[in-house]
Amino acid sequence: MTEIKLKVKEHNGKTLMEAMAEEGVQLSGTCGGMGTCGKCRVYANGQDVLACRHLVTEDVTVLVADDGRMDASVKESPLKLPEGFCCDEAEEDAYGIALDLGTTTVVVMLWDLHRGRLTDVKAVTNPQKHYGADVMSRIGFVLRAPWNLTRLQSRLINEINQAISRMTADHGIGLTQIRKITAVGNTTMSHLFLGEDVSGLAAYPFQPAFCGSVRTTARAVGLAAHEEAEVYVAPNMAGHVGSDITAGILASGYMEEDAQGSRLFLDIGTNGEIFLAGEDQSYCCSTAAGPAFEGSALHQGMRAADGAIYKVNLVENKVKCETVGDAPAKGICGSGIIDALAVLLETGIMDRFGGIETDFVLAEERSELPAVAITQKDIREVQMAKAAVFAGCKTLLAEAGLDLDDLSEIGIAGAFGNGICIESGIAIGLLPKTDPGRFRSLGNAAGLGASMMLLSEPCRKKAEDIAASAKHVELAALTSFQSRYIEEMNF
Repeated sequence: MTEIKLKVKEHNGKTLMEAMAEEGVQLSGTCGGMGTCGKCRVYANGQDVLACRHLVTEDVTVLVADDGRMDASVKESPLKLPEGFCCDEAEEDAYGIALDLGTTTVVVMLWDLHRGRLTDVKAVTNPQKHYGADVMSRIGFVLRAPWNLTRLQSRLINEINQAISRMTADHGIGLTQIRKITAVGNTTMSHLFLGEDVSGLAAYPFQPAFCGSVRTTARAVGLAAHEEAEVYVAPNMAGHVGSDITAGILASGYMEEDAQGSRLFLDIGTNGEIFLAGEDQSYCCSTAAGPAFEGSALHQGMRAADGAIYKVNLVENKVKCETVGDAPAKGICGSGIIDALAVLLETGIMDRFGGIETDFVLAEERSELPAVAITQKDIREVQMAKAAVFAGCKTLLAEAGLDLDDLSEIGIAGAFGNGICIESGIAIGLLPKTDPGRFRSLGNAAGLGASMMLLSEPCRKKAEDIAASAKHVELAALTSFQSRYIEEMNF
């Protein structure tokens, strides 16, 4: 247990969750402060309370289970620029920051602009997460009070600034040497980064405050850099198809002139974003996958930190689990739940409709850790998420007059793409049923694309062309999508 002391004179009237966030302690929470998920449960002055609902009215000592806290940082794989990549000319002491503003994780990359070299990278948990695990929860939080937009923006900017300050200090770089900043993210995250109105994203027809690229300054946004450093926010494609997809497509090379055949691009997270690069026309859409694949919506879900079950196999008719860091099992992350459901389906423990007779235990109780189990509700969460993603894929293909056999490649972006077992994804109906060899993990394509735009003005122009040329397919307006969604619910 971790002990945090809060003074009423500093936090009077705030929720425990807000007060603890100001003290640098981020709690897990998926319901946006509505008190329904129960993941922010703590002990406050001996009482068992929900931190998002309990107000600070006196000095309070809070006890938090160590596995209830959000991780301060996560590992991030190195980036590699495309072969033959050309950087813009820059002064010898000039540095830049590329930002990948993920709903769950924010990746901050420090680049030497003169040498085109990655100097450092930090990936930190998005501090907005305890206001809601998905973008719709955060939009709802903003709409509840006029000052909540500023609150979310300041939390995000402060976390980014701390990462920038740590990296520059580690490498003996002055903040005034930061001359350029490029940011990508889903449409909601781009708006929250700039402090723009998100009310248009709350409901159909999902109208963003801006869609094209934005150029401003570090001073205007409040970033730790030279005050006149240019901040470039890459163009979104549509209401819920963000600049992270624009960046990912840029990095993948799917829209280059020498790219062969039609290609499908998947970015699966709390918001499933899909891009189809056809021979003559590109298409994009987004679908609400929810936080199941991030682990957040699951009974014992967690991110891929030490103790998370990330792989489940059937070995000699016995279920075997592997955990991150080989640590005792504390919960299960996105790749683990996909493996687990594939195994339950193969063994007949789960039927094709997703039914199980009782909770299935993956890891028995040990020492002070409870058993890790999959519940019926967990399965329903995954069913809804995987149905939305696969129905989105089929709808885009139909719009383009294509089928699976017409695809030369299916790229999966992000940490999810690195961790998922393709065979398991196919087995449960998350991924298209085709030859696993046609899939390619694209890694942090959004981060790479953001870096390419930071280092090259021509890449920015390419990104803007990609965003402008894509035809957005609004799934919510199509009865065909609703029909496919229902069809894909079964396993």
